Amino acid sequence: MPTALPLRGIGATKVKEADRFLYFILGEEKMMRTKRLMIASALLSLVLFLSNSVLAGPTTITVGTPFEVKCPVNGKKIGTITIDVYKNTSGAGWYSTEIKGGFDKTADPCPPMPGTSYYWVQAVKGKPALYGWQNTTDWYIDRTRKPDDPATPKDESKIVADGSPFYANRRGPDYGHTTLGYYDEPCDDRLPIDLYFETALVCSYDKKICCIDAFTWGYEVTGGAAFTLKALSHTGSVSNNLINAFKKDPDPMFGAWSIDRCCCCVPDPASLILALVGLGTVAMLRRRKALR
Repeated sequence: MPTALPLRGIGATKVKEADRFLYFILGEEKMMRTKRLMIASALLSLVLFLSNSVLAGPTTITVGTPFEVKCPVNGKKIGTITIDVYKNTSGAGWYSTEIKGGFDKTADPCPPMPGTSYYWVQAVKGKPALYGWQNTTDWYIDRTRKPDDPATPKDESKIVADGSPFYANRRGPDYGHTTLGYYDEPCDDRLPIDLYFETALVCSYDKKICCIDAFTWGYEVTGGAAFTLKALSHTGSVSNNLINAFKKDPDPMFGAWSIDRCCCCVPDPASLILALVGLGTVAMLRRRKALR
């Protein structure tokens, strides 16, 4: 078995200084326990991330049956999402799908950061495009935009009408759900139709959006008017398609927000210790550098 090479140079110096800092504030015994806790916490976070997002594939959603929503970082249960209605609601000469449900936060949820609220962010891909600047092969954030104004040179149809990145249909309890209702009914008379949606449950505070969980759905209508509901699936993780569509949205308003896969939980004690130790170590290293 090969012998591990000793850590040398700047990296070794920083590790030793960090150890001395831990020893100074905690003592030897507590320092060792803290380091073991930090390593265990990091490994647990990695395992939970892999099991909740990378390794878990999409599962079929049964209408009327709740599925659990967990923080993608620490695996703590946040609540449940239920899709109560998913059906073809087409009429004479037009084609539509109704989907309705909501999110219910648990009685003992992961404690959120102050000012946290829950919302939906929805992305869509397919045809027909709703606005002239959209490409039917690309994903874009599903928001109502302003109508084009021929009197101004600005392309108003790229600007979200209400100035919010969140899906506007429901931003509070509704449809029998205590935290956040959800409803959509896309409708069009232009054939063929082939629309695929990803709907993400997110939480947000201080212009930060955390993508928690997602489900996908959609419908297709051929030129011969044959209607097909797409699979209703729980993905377990928000895709890069939605996140990238958000970051690339042509409305400058989106640039004021950050978006990532995370949750809005108050950090647990192990995370707080890690953050405090990290901040203290950085401050000590800066002071040492300034004294040289």
